[in-house]
Amino acid sequence: MLRPDGPIRKARHFLNHLLFSGKETIILDPSLDDAAPPTAPIREWILLNENIEQLTLEFSATSPRDHRQLDGNKLTKGIKAQYSPINPSSISIPLDIQLQRERERRQPDIVDDNQYLPFESRDHIFYLDYSDLFRKTPPGQTIPREFSSWPVIGGITKDGKRTPTIDPRPFTPISTGINVSDSRHGHGTGLGQNVTTWSASRLHDWLKCPRSGWLNRVLKANQEELQSEDLDSRTHGNLLHFIHHDILCHILKMKIGEEFDSINENRENISIGNSYLSKNEVMKVALESLDSRAPWLDRTDAVSIHRLQVLTGMNREQYNEWLANPTPVEPKGRIGTIIEAEFSISDGMPIGIEWDTDNYDEDGIEIDIPSEITSPHMQKLPPIRVKGQIDRVDQVPFDKDGKLWFNKDGDNSIAPLKLTDSDWKPKRLIIIRDLKTSESKSSKERHNIGLLEELQLAIYARAWEIAHPGDLVVGVGISLFSHKTSHNLEISNVFPHINKLDIGIISRTTEDLYRFPNENNNPSSDQFRAWLTHRLSVSLGVANNAKLGKVHPTPSKKVCTYCSVKQICDVKMEDGF
Repeated sequence: MLRPDGPIRKARHFLNHLLFSGKETIILDPSLDDAAPPTAPIREWILLNENIEQLTLEFSATSPRDHRQLDGNKLTKGIKAQYSPINPSSISIPLDIQLQRERERRQPDIVDDNQYLPFESRDHIFYLDYSDLFRKTPPGQTIPREFSSWPVIGGITKDGKRTPTIDPRPFTPISTGINVSDSRHGHGTGLGQNVTTWSASRLHDWLKCPRSGWLNRVLKANQEELQSEDLDSRTHGNLLHFIHHDILCHILKMKIGEEFDSINENRENISIGNSYLSKNEVMKVALESLDSRAPWLDRTDAVSIHRLQVLTGMNREQYNEWLANPTPVEPKGRIGTIIEAEFSISDGMPIGIEWDTDNYDEDGIEIDIPSEITSPHMQKLPPIRVKGQIDRVDQVPFDKDGKLWFNKDGDNSIAPLKLTDSDWKPKRLIIIRDLKTSESKSSKERHNIGLLEELQLAIYARAWEIAHPGDLVVGVGISLFSHKTSHNLEISNVFPHINKLDIGIISRTTEDLYRFPNENNNPSSDQFRAWLTHRLSVSLGVANNAKLGKVHPTPSKKVCTYCSVKQICDVKMEDGF
């Protein structure tokens, strides 16, 4: 239990530091101001020190500050001020938030009989209801993939239903024409960023809000993190990641960061599910990994006991008995769900864990898109170089029986983004898995966020294809380590047999949403490749806007709630309580 007087004890400690830090200390007693909250440590110190020198200052009612305050009140009421402002450009600062909210209220949202907003409405959009990205098309409305124009932006129909939206970010709202205000909101000059190499997380920060990305990544103005009393969620997530990796490395003879050459090498076990070990024996391997990676679980504090129960399904006594005599045990806890899920994806062959793009090029992998398939304007965007580590890469066979893993007649060139009307054939079929941990989101929800909000899956999929000519990524998804581990996958329709493989929970999120921008409303393309190309277009657009110095704010409740620089943003959007 935390001490209830902890904050006061800390305040006393800090006060003593201040008192002893100088020869003379001036203390302002907040108890003299009725509007100020009580400060117990200061009152205690005053009562214990009777010989302190007290100083009282009388302020004139017409001080320079009062003149400024009176002038401010006059300006608010539209009355001419008595004195000229120190900084004329600052007069409009209090109006920034009102102007921002007014522009947001004017954001187009009604589609009437048109089903979707007109293309030119993009210049007036500031924020997005993220649920619109994976919203089902209302009955009687045209799905985005078959609408007359694409990509689409949804809105409210005459029936009160909302239509789905294809991610319109990065937002590029037009300026107000008020130079002094526009210069404060990212429409000025001299802010262009020369980023040589991007990461998926950096791109995502700029995608959510350019101002936040600029303050966080360039100015390093983010707020200091507060230490939690519980185990940090990232530490918990990394622990599950490494236990998962250790299981694969021990049983499949893999190495973290090294790729298994499935073309020139053979191995005894294709996957955990097809190995010679039972689930109980795999659980023994996992517990041995846990013991080596988390020795702090031997402690008797509340956090360790709770985490031990969550991870293993064992109490302290049961875990100590197992440590004294390690034997195969029934899979339980979070680790047990990882093992159960691993046996459910036995048709995929893991070939990479924490695969690093540096293995191909230490300067990053260059990603480029032809102009005719670049969303939304079909205009050429500068290529970008990306770096990162792919959590897990699996290979899948060309047949449902798992006998044909390599196509000798496949091409040695990089897979084209658009396979329609192409004679290109793959040598290997690949799926990319991104491992996540979450206590609050469902498996399906986290998978949809990874597909339609974030950029990481698409960037890693294309990076792998570029680094491995002849490989074709036919599926990507989020593997969620939570109360129940599940492997989700969004797959391509080019190879129908993949639906019959045990490789995870197959989703159809992109099926009705995506096509290439140069197609008509009767598309023949693979929706998965269209999704991949669109997410890459968004990535290139984000990087290009940063290069052009577009650091305007795009506040929304979802983005601002967890923003680490919201305290210094005057147009942040705060949720009510």
